[in-house]
Amino acid sequence: MITKIIKISVICFFLYAIQSCGKEREMTRPEKMIDKEKMIELLVDVNMAEASIQTFKISQRDSIAKLLYGHIFRIHEVEEFAFYESMEWYVGNPKIIKEMYKEVQEKLKAKEQAKK
Repeated sequence: MITKIIKISVICFFLYAIQSCGKEREMTRPEKMIDKEKMIELLVDVNMAEASIQTFKISQRDSIAKLLYGHIFRIHEVEEFAFYESMEWYVGNPKIIKEMYKEVQEKLKAKEQAKK
C-alpha cells in the first residue's frame, strides 16, 4: 500500500512540475499561506489518502475523498481554501515544490520502512 503511495506522490510531483513548465511565476503569497513544513506534513497525509481512495469503487471515490480531505484539514487545523491557495503558490515556484516533494517522498518511505 505504501509503495502505491510513493508512486502516486511521484506522479503528483511530475504533474505539478509539468504544469509549472519549470518557470517561476510572479505570484503574490496568499494571505493565509501555509508554511513549508506544515504543507509537507499535509502533502504526506494527502498522498496517503489518495492511495487509500484508489482502493474504493470509482463511484465512491469522490465522496470518500471529500471525507478524507476534510479530516486531514481538521487534523492539521487548516482551511480548505488556504490549502488550495498555498498549493497553487508552491506549484508556481518549481524549485520550492521540488524540494517539498523530495521531503514528502522521504517521509512516505520512512512510513513504509516502519511498517516492515
